[in-house]
Amino acid sequence: MVICPKGYYCPYGVDAPIPCPKGTFNNAEKKTSSDFCNDCPAGTACDVTGISDYKRKLCPPGYYCERGSFSPAACPPGSFRPLMGAGALGPQSYTVTTAGGGSSSCYFCVPGYYCPTKATVVPELCPAGYYCEEGADQPQSCPPGYYCPAGASGKLPCPPGYYCLGSSDKYLKCQFGTYCPGGSPQPINCPNGMYGSGNQKNFDLESGCKKCGRGMYSDDDPTQCMDCTPGYVCQEATSSAYPTDFSTQNGYRCPLGHYCPLGSYKEIPCPIGKYAKNEGASNEFKCLPCKFNWYNDLVGQGGCRKCGPTSYAEGGATTCTCLGGNRYFIKGSGACLCGIGFKPTNNGTNTDSAEDCEAIVNPPCTAEEQTSLTGSCLDKTA
Repeated sequence: MVICPKGYYCPYGVDAPIPCPKGTFNNAEKKTSSDFCNDCPAGTACDVTGISDYKRKLCPPGYYCERGSFSPAACPPGSFRPLMGAGALGPQSYTVTTAGGGSSSCYFCVPGYYCPTKATVVPELCPAGYYCEEGADQPQSCPPGYYCPAGASGKLPCPPGYYCLGSSDKYLKCQFGTYCPGGSPQPINCPNGMYGSGNQKNFDLESGCKKCGRGMYSDDDPTQCMDCTPGYVCQEATSSAYPTDFSTQNGYRCPLGHYCPLGSYKEIPCPIGKYAKNEGASNEFKCLPCKFNWYNDLVGQGGCRKCGPTSYAEGGATTCTCLGGNRYFIKGSGACLCGIGFKPTNNGTNTDSAEDCEAIVNPPCTAEEQTSLTGSCLDKTA
């Protein structure tokens, strides 16, 4: 008589032992019924019949095997299993405790790594320029404003003074003429009217940029300030080569009656006897002399004043010359009146005239009044 072996059962009246089916085991002899074929425990894969020792059928790495399994199930992408004997899908976090074998399920792919396929045994290191959070099945590209070294579990913000283009493990120094706050995807140019400070810690406008000085401007090139364009005035931080609005550009076009050479921070008035009738004069030669019979006795004028009908002037004059002898040109009224110690002929009224004035025998003015040309003395001669 043959004893019914382990892994089998032998009902009464059978000629040969019957193996326990897949997914079960029997670790004792002389069993007479399939009731003694027990389910293999979780963590084992009893993939053949007649198993007596399930411990020799542990679930392979990269898989998990639930109770009664005879076909291992693969850990899904985003998880892994480096050890034998997983009994549940899970997944659960991989820790020092679980890594020691105290867990019986698949693990989430650890931070800084990714698990792209089913049945992963060893996670892959997250490449440079990407980051991999826990449970990643694919690396995520590092976004602009961040950098990601190899093995990064998350995106790292670009440090102040640097910029990060994205999809990279590098952060780049913010160049001269720019500034970069923390997390910058691109350097920011110094605004018009300013230029690079040269400070290596150029993380904001104040640290990275300086205002252009008087008589200078910057617009397209943030690395330098240029001399103010001839015909324009540039105050501090002028933001255009051709400024027209002081409130927004800190500069303006050279005004009438003035000229503004290269690098001007204030306009220069045209001298007396000359004028500039248009804005934007760029040099002193734009100040034109007054025409014949016109004069100008003030600086910075956009035009000249016309002489009266009883006077004349050569070009570039600062006053008019009376036609009548012994007469003086009065700028306020444009009239030619008899001077001190003189009177109209035939004792006429001292009014504007081209006729000569004759000397007064006994002038009513004192010597001091005659030299001062006071109005009261002129009244006495009328």
